[in-house]
Amino acid sequence: MATLINDEQNINFTIDFLKRIKDTIIINDESETFIPFILKLVTPEKMYNTDKFVMSVREIKYLIENLNHVLHVSHQEDYTFDYYNSEALFEMIVSFLSEDLLIEIMIWINIGALNNGDKYGYDEGYRFIVDLDTFEKFVIQLERESKIGRAHV
Repeated sequence: MATLINDEQNINFTIDFLKRIKDTIIINDESETFIPFILKLVTPEKMYNTDKFVMSVREIKYLIENLNHVLHVSHQEDYTFDYYNSEALFEMIVSFLSEDLLIEIMIWINIGALNNGDKYGYDEGYRFIVDLDTFEKFVIQLERESKIGRAHV
């Protein structure tokens, strides 16, 4: 599982694919083939945890490609990548902060998607900071798991 832990060690964000892309039969095209995953966000006050979320193969590739781009931008300039899942399940905003050489992460989770619509109409989110090394490990693990890594199949 790919995990981000903030500098203060009190926020933990995880994406854990339940199936690998290589084990998936592509139906029509990559935008119509979905991979289930566990999304988990643990904060000092709350825990969000679900295995009901999916991303298309195309979305997974897009996410990983752009997270890798964040790692390789010039360290002279700020850069932001905003990923919003096509199923409107969650949003991840990743900003490279050139002045401090840190990564700012914002995670927004659709509350209606977490509780079968019992509560709906809003997102809850958190912003936290990780260092470049932590972020790079997250991206590498996400890529590894999506293609050839451990899966729960």
